Amino acid sequence: MGTSILDALNVRVEGSSDRVLVLAHGFGTDQSAWQRILPYFTRRYTVILFDLICAGSVNPDHFDFRRYTILDAYVDDLLDILENKAGAFVGFGFINMDLSCTCMPQLQQFQSNKRS
Repeated sequence: MGTSILDALNVRVEGSSDRVLVLAHGFGTDQSAWQRILPYFTRRYTVILFDLICAGSVNPDHFDFRRYTILDAYVDDLLDILENKAGAFVGFGFINMDLSCTCMPQLQQFQSNKRS
């Protein structure tokens, strides 16, 4: 396809703080779910938003049914987005509860990474 996963998931960065906050939406919505509260976060954080591969705003050509039948694919996408940054992860909905449980060690590392 030639499109990076970051482009495919509509990854967007708002704000310019040293503190990073990743906001993840649940099934049935997209990153626009955060729009009303986003201005409050961008004052204090660099906010990373993205769309889950199943969001209506993502080109369906990027969805690989075989890959996304297991949660590991969503975890891999999240880890690609985090790119060894340090910060906090906030998500809502069932998928984010599963992501948090499945990649707990990586999220703990994300929250404890030290910036050089």
